[in-house]
Amino acid sequence: MLTPIQSVERDWDASVIVSACMHRHGFVYPIGRRATPGSTAVDAYTALFRRYGVTEAQSVRIWGYHVPGDAAEAGSDATKHVLPTNELRVLTGTDPASGAAIGSYNGRPVPAGGCLGEPDRVIAGGDNLQGPGSSAGGIVATIKSESFTQSLTDPRVMAVFARWSACMRTDDYHVANPLDAANIPSMGDPRPTATEIAKAEADVACKARTDLVGVWYAVESDYENAAIRANTTQLHQVKSACDAEAADIARLFAE
Repeated sequence: MLTPIQSVERDWDASVIVSACMHRHGFVYPIGRRATPGSTAVDAYTALFRRYGVTEAQSVRIWGYHVPGDAAEAGSDATKHVLPTNELRVLTGTDPASGAAIGSYNGRPVPAGGCLGEPDRVIAGGDNLQGPGSSAGGIVATIKSESFTQSLTDPRVMAVFARWSACMRTDDYHVANPLDAANIPSMGDPRPTATEIAKAEADVACKARTDLVGVWYAVESDYENAAIRANTTQLHQVKSACDAEAADIARLFAE
């Protein structure tokens, strides 16, 4: 996989490429914000970010189950503004009304997939090799997904869930699965409530007392390592392509 920093740098590269493509067709299209190390955008690319629910006591004291910084950053992406029809046609390469592909705009060819598809043609590795769109790289997404699913029914994980649930009941929270703990009404609010924060703090504390994350991580690692051994050849191919993509990302980011 790309590292979290490489992933956000790819996003930045892609944003600049899309903006340049739109400019060639006569549109001013803003470039997205440039993420910095330690930002929420970088955190979101880490393989374990919220994989086992909330785990950081310092974070939940402020944010509860909300993603740190999401209230301040909501609506800040440059791509969230409503686009005029012609701009949308060039951006996506399709007619919004019919869904049909357009071949050109004002006599200038529009590439397949529009300007949104331009980064995948410019950056080596295409559609980000860990994603499902790549037949070779799809194995990475498959391993990540299947190992998680398998872990949920593993007796070792089910046992630690039961211990965590019993711990939560001592604070009068009745929930069997830590992944369901955040299913609360205040998640629809821009900021967490005191009630949400209290529950999230109890959640993190019970995870620490029962070593839930340590057990779950170890179990999931067992499934992942077995899958890695079974797919070595494909993963070597993905690694080579990922290295090429990373090199392209660094070059474009420097430029």
